[in-house]
Amino acid sequence: MRATLARGFHTAGDLILLHACFVVASLPVVTVVPAAIALQRSIDDILLRQETVIFGTYWGHLRWAVRRFLVVSLVVLGYAVLVMASIYLWASFDGVVEIVGLSTVLALGALCTGLYLSGLAWVGTSAERPEVGGSDEEERSQENWRSLWQGARDRFAAQPIPVILCVIVVFGWLLLLFQMPSLGLFGFGLVPAMLAYRLNRMAVARKVRG
Repeated sequence: MRATLARGFHTAGDLILLHACFVVASLPVVTVVPAAIALQRSIDDILLRQETVIFGTYWGHLRWAVRRFLVVSLVVLGYAVLVMASIYLWASFDGVVEIVGLSTVLALGALCTGLYLSGLAWVGTSAERPEVGGSDEEERSQENWRSLWQGARDRFAAQPIPVILCVIVVFGWLLLLFQMPSLGLFGFGLVPAMLAYRLNRMAVARKVRG
């Protein structure tokens, strides 16, 4: 019992340290997606591969992700700005127009959130994820935004119900975050990362049963 509790506290401490690295790496804002990908891959290393070098593991993955997915981060940030502007625009209307406009934005936001979680699940913890290193030809063919996009779509298509449930959890988390913004320091990156980790473990379990 004590050993189980000790392992649980140790793992929780490792995850908190990883999230602190994510927060620091996200401070430039444009690096938020590479920082999230590095967090996802590091969680996989800590929980599944029993990696013990927390900071070295995270910063190694961050350097890998920045070189390959910085453009994706710019696209995601641009989309986020567009969503916020759309919400402000449709909220200025009244009646049916406002309802239809906000519902459309919400639906698109849910779809993109699902793809984001699916992408994290693929690049962070999938058995076929690209590894750091390898030949230049392998890196160019496997480790780019096209492979990330394809992996996210495939994961979403393979696990639609679990992904939708995870999106609902994320939306609930965001509502809680609006009420208590300080929680963002402890879970802004960790909540999506753990949901994506869970998606992958479910996929692995299904493969084993199959």
